Amino acid sequence: MSHLLRRWIVLLASLLVLGPVAGLLAATLRAPDGGADASLFLNTSPLWGAMVGLLVFALAAAAGVPGARIGGVGHGYICAGLVLAWAAWATGQIDRILHRTQSVSTMYALTGEGVFVGVLALGLGVLLLRVSKDPAPHGAGQDHAHHRHHVEPRALWNPATPQALIIGAAIGGVVAWLVAQDTLKGQTFAAAAFAGMLGATAGRMSAPSASAVTFVAAIVLLAVVSPLAATFVHAGDLGPTRAALAGRLFPLARPLPLDWAAGAFFGIPLGLSWAASMIDRHAPKGDEQPA
Repeated sequence: MSHLLRRWIVLLASLLVLGPVAGLLAATLRAPDGGADASLFLNTSPLWGAMVGLLVFALAAAAGVPGARIGGVGHGYICAGLVLAWAAWATGQIDRILHRTQSVSTMYALTGEGVFVGVLALGLGVLLLRVSKDPAPHGAGQDHAHHRHHVEPRALWNPATPQALIIGAAIGGVVAWLVAQDTLKGQTFAAAAFAGMLGATAGRMSAPSASAVTFVAAIVLLAVVSPLAATFVHAGDLGPTRAALAGRLFPLARPLPLDWAAGAFFGIPLGLSWAASMIDRHAPKGDEQPA
């Protein structure tokens, strides 16, 4: 079986088999009024929500591990991101959740959920990085002066990590702010995906030795901090609710934690690929062999 065919099989299995199962699991979460606007911690049974979160990330790992082994860490991240996207799409919208709860405690619960999802996302990111194999150079044995083979950095921490983390979170936050103009799932997922993509591009360009996990951590930071920030922007117990119903909720608080995680795993590999192409374009051609 060809390498390309195996890549496509894993990708399609993630999108059409494991992803729908994750979506069905997330769809079992119900709000106290019986509606579908719930999240992992904001539902009739937070314990079951936590179990659903663990199962969803297990399915994402089942997709991402073979993807990373076959196509490298970027392919593994995208396969995992597709599974997480199905689960994220089955959760509720923050404005509808706030309309039901009408309490600032909702934002604190989402901060806790962000920590929970963030730990799982970081664990998944590290796992896929550790099991991944760098794709073989195209046309092995030929001249690659203009097609360098990039080896994905494996170190989880090095002197460049703090710089990459700060830049990834800052750029990602600005991008998510601009994209998340509504609480519709398409926009919240897109906001997180573009945040991951452009944050990873800027972070890798500034710190080429930073690993992909660094940029997952940057998005996790946004997922944890954003609901808390909304409680300061919209003061008072009903502040976030009034803002959400008026369409003025703090933009970074619009994606739910699973939206952030799904967007991160889908967007980061695209950003790293973009950064690699730009680094190639400006790299000196010192590896060319003399005639």
